[in-house]
Amino acid sequence: MYRVIHETFHTDPDNKRLSANARYLFMILITARQSHSSGLYYMSIAEMVGATGLSEESIRVGLVELSKKQVLYDQETELVFVTSAARHQPSGQNKTRSIQNHLKNIHDCDIKRLFLKKYPEFNTHPRTPTHTHAQRSATLCIKEKEKEKEKEKENIHDSAEPSPCLSSPQKPKKDKKSTKKTCDSRIKRLIDFYHDEHIRVFGQKPHVLGGRDAMTVKRLLTTIDEDEFKRRLLLFFQDPLKWMDNPVHSLTAFEKVVDRYVTNQGTDEGDPTTWPPGPDGNHVGYWWDKDYNHWRKDPDHARWRQ
Repeated sequence: MYRVIHETFHTDPDNKRLSANARYLFMILITARQSHSSGLYYMSIAEMVGATGLSEESIRVGLVELSKKQVLYDQETELVFVTSAARHQPSGQNKTRSIQNHLKNIHDCDIKRLFLKKYPEFNTHPRTPTHTHAQRSATLCIKEKEKEKEKEKENIHDSAEPSPCLSSPQKPKKDKKSTKKTCDSRIKRLIDFYHDEHIRVFGQKPHVLGGRDAMTVKRLLTTIDEDEFKRRLLLFFQDPLKWMDNPVHSLTAFEKVVDRYVTNQGTDEGDPTTWPPGPDGNHVGYWWDKDYNHWRKDPDHARWRQ
């Protein structure tokens, strides 16, 4: 595998205005082991640090500098888009087929849609409408209803001849459909609630991944009801998530830590006066894990208070 760096790379006015670190990072993102001829691939901040030898802070500053034109990066999904890569890499039928196959492994997101808008020749589905999170939830609901109707038709078709008994097994199916409809309406309401509260608390729209987030909410509703979901979500928004390297208040992260908010004291360390004595007689160098009710070692003192 090899990557082509166009001869105009060093003379391009936009590249010449970049800082030395940003220009170096740009070249690494074109030629990295994880890179692809489409310019669209997954690579974490930690992998960029390892590939360049730059500090994490320098990487983040460089990505901001490159985001003006050369590179787009989604920190939540760790998706990289080198905007000009597909244009400068060798062309041909094999390249087109390779990129189209590669796109099947890239989750649907804003950056992927930007790529397809910039390079429509790689789009195997010409119609790619952009939907809001509410529309995606409604689409999921319609698909599930269609599947139920198909199953119902198959059951009727398989019967040898109509009989009064046919109506009895259909009744629970109607109940099942009505139950699923209620569940789907709750999913839409809770995603809308998450969206609106995120804007209210953080002042910006959240990155909602339609189908995936709908399934996340659906799983959570099997263990908690709608009101409890809202109560814990508000506590989650108050939690600074210091245990995460890059705190993101996404629905995926909420599902992982939802049990932390069983009580109103579930956010982070809580009140230090209520902590039990630490292993060395104080709290220095340790933090109290409420989920498992014991102390954990913290060599960086990132979460302790004395």
